[in-house]
Amino acid sequence: MANIMRDIYSASSFKLLFLALLIMYLAGSAMMLKSADTFFYLLFLMSLFKVKSIPEHFKEVPVFRFFVVVPLLMFLFVLISTVLSQPFSLIFSFQFEVFRNLLFLPIIFNALLTVRITQKELILIILLIGSYTFFYTIAVFWQGSVRSSGLLTGAIQRGNLAVIYAVLALILMYFSHYRWQKIAAFIIFISGIVLSMQTGSKGGWLALVISFSTLFVLFLLYDRRQLLFLCFKVFALALVLFLLWEFLPVQGRIESAFKGLIDYFSENGFIDGSVGARLEIWKVTLLAIQDFNWFTLLFGQGFLSFMAHFEQAQLAGVTSLSLLAVHPHNDFLKLLFEFGIFGLILFSAIFIYPMFLLLKEIKGQANFYHVLAGILLIEMLLEFMLTDSAVFTKQLLYTYLFLIFILLISFRNQHESPYLGHKKSNTKL
Repeated sequence: MANIMRDIYSASSFKLLFLALLIMYLAGSAMMLKSADTFFYLLFLMSLFKVKSIPEHFKEVPVFRFFVVVPLLMFLFVLISTVLSQPFSLIFSFQFEVFRNLLFLPIIFNALLTVRITQKELILIILLIGSYTFFYTIAVFWQGSVRSSGLLTGAIQRGNLAVIYAVLALILMYFSHYRWQKIAAFIIFISGIVLSMQTGSKGGWLALVISFSTLFVLFLLYDRRQLLFLCFKVFALALVLFLLWEFLPVQGRIESAFKGLIDYFSENGFIDGSVGARLEIWKVTLLAIQDFNWFTLLFGQGFLSFMAHFEQAQLAGVTSLSLLAVHPHNDFLKLLFEFGIFGLILFSAIFIYPMFLLLKEIKGQANFYHVLAGILLIEMLLEFMLTDSAVFTKQLLYTYLFLIFILLISFRNQHESPYLGHKKSNTKL
């Protein structure tokens, strides 16, 4: 009996410390703190105590099998591409770090399976991580930071990550059973959107519009009773934004975006602002891809080859854009340019497979909101990939991979949660 109690205490202590490190890592990444990497490596070191369970999990859990094989293949693909196209020393640079750390993920994900996260714990994890948006928003107002300075350095990543936690908090309001959790989720939802508005990240705003549109359609199809509740939350958000409008750089950014779009497609083709610049960079990228031979079309030009090509395009007069683009501001084009069709397919698996699993379960009433959170998370990643760089940015890529994994495994374990009391699901997750 004493041994059993000691094992339970040991397992509980490991789980508490491990999830605390995960929360600190994700919150640190959202605030772009350098210390976040320290928490990541501590997660890996703790995960080594659970490596004996890897063969069993690999054999019995398809989701884990996927999240072992795909990150390793991604790493190998990028490694080979880098070695063949760049100086060998590049694999030790910060540009390669985002892919080098993929090697640690299977070990960490195995430990996450071992601690058996339930839906109740999933809710607490997202609330604890997302709570940073409230304090960070107040700090930005207090400091008076403007885009790309002070607390808003790295504005695009900060804005996109704030939207992720805002949208997830929005969904938590539907399947949280305690009033304090619903109130906390509502605060995170509002503060996350306000923080996104403070950063001026238009991609995050577009992701928000897409998320609301998806919610409207899915509620119309599966849960019409929640449409009124959704409208109330949108109204509350609109009211807060109206009150803070003069303190947020929203109107100027939207007007600049439309002006850039109109100018680019005018007869003069004037390139103005970030929207016009993006369209020009996309054009140059597509023109280059059209000239690829069969080998480069399949395997790409090599990691970090885009910037050199764009510089040559400027010298050759292909583009009048004076800014030197380091990436196409579109992950799909970057993947196709640098890693070819094979690379694009491989990287796309990180959202295609989870989306496939979730769509199979969306009609289950007991799991609807849990599944919905995963669908919206994938949609947001796709939007960030479309308008900027997500899978090449460690804060966004690793936040997505951790969140989608714990969403899937907590969905798999939800029948064990005393919080819901559901019977065992037939899901193959």
